[in-house]
Amino acid sequence: MKKTFLLLFWGLAIATPQASALHEPGGVEPVFPDSPVAGIVILDPGHGGEDVGATAKGHSESEKEIALAVAKKIKERLEMTGSPPVRLTRDSDVYLRLDERLPSESAEGALFVSVHVNQVPSKKAKGVRIFSFGKNPRHGWDAPVLHRPIPLPPPPREIALESARLAQAMIRSLHAQGFSDASADVASFYVLKNPAMPSVLVELGFISNPKEAARLVDPSYQERLAEALAVSLKSYRLQQVSPGSLALGR
Repeated sequence: MKKTFLLLFWGLAIATPQASALHEPGGVEPVFPDSPVAGIVILDPGHGGEDVGATAKGHSESEKEIALAVAKKIKERLEMTGSPPVRLTRDSDVYLRLDERLPSESAEGALFVSVHVNQVPSKKAKGVRIFSFGKNPRHGWDAPVLHRPIPLPPPPREIALESARLAQAMIRSLHAQGFSDASADVASFYVLKNPAMPSVLVELGFISNPKEAARLVDPSYQERLAEALAVSLKSYRLQQVSPGSLALGR
């Protein structure tokens, strides 16, 4: 993309597909509005419905519930700062296929943030992880999925580079807010191949770590985490806004 994409990243109107029902008719507000909007933020709570995601022994809440709760809180905080429109791919406990979560048309000025919880064999792993697209033999599909879509090719180079910048900016902001264990990584998860806009996948923490699992289901910790992630997104936005473009969070 041209340099103006970076300077006016949040100040350009975007063209979006027509609103349509998602996997559950009437169960989810359409992600994409009928008319063009400027700099839409799409938050994608992972899993849902029969796809519970990761679970932790001793806790009734699963990944699908934690991801939705935190995504809703991020949305609330972004909207409080005067953000451009923020949409959730799902706002209730419904299942969406991976290909239903991504926009089908190019959308300049927008961001896609998928929200998940991490799980590994080790009980010691901890911290927020933010993934952007990249080839990594350790990370392929984020989890077994109920319906595998047709594989996507890698995203355009400009989109991949901006996704990496977004991930790094978010990590710097999280470190400044006291989340010292946060780190960036690359993976070839389906949603990171989004060709329409820069995309990251946020793993809120490791549910396989008993101490971290206890925090992830704690509403007060969810509030703190959501606030930190909203601030990190705002920090990235402000880096992209030039004089005369859309003022954000003011």
